Amino acid sequence: MKILQVGPNSVHVERFLKALAQEKSLDIHYLSENATEFPFVATLPPINFHSLNPIILFRNFRKVVHLLQELRPEIIHLHQINRQAYFVAKAAQKLNIPVISTAWGSDVLLIPKKN
Repeated sequence: MKILQVGPNSVHVERFLKALAQEKSLDIHYLSENATEFPFVATLPPINFHSLNPIILFRNFRKVVHLLQELRPEIIHLHQINRQAYFVAKAAQKLNIPVISTAWGSDVLLIPKKN
């Protein structure tokens, strides 16, 4: 099964990916907003959604759509509920790819207070 993991460069995500990579039947790819290298999974070039410029957001959304069309994951797991997760989920919806999300502590405790 081909899985796309999307999330930040954090110790939580690293541990999750390391545990998941022990299952040899899985083909795991990892996408982050920052350059991250985990040797036990296929790390993709980062796609960042921190910009407020709508042209950059649209361009990066198109990059995600093309990435998903090329990669064709059977499922996407979002490790943090943020802008990147939103755009990846929208692209996945467009391509009928199922999405699972995990809300970590900062997603629930910090981000709602920011906006």
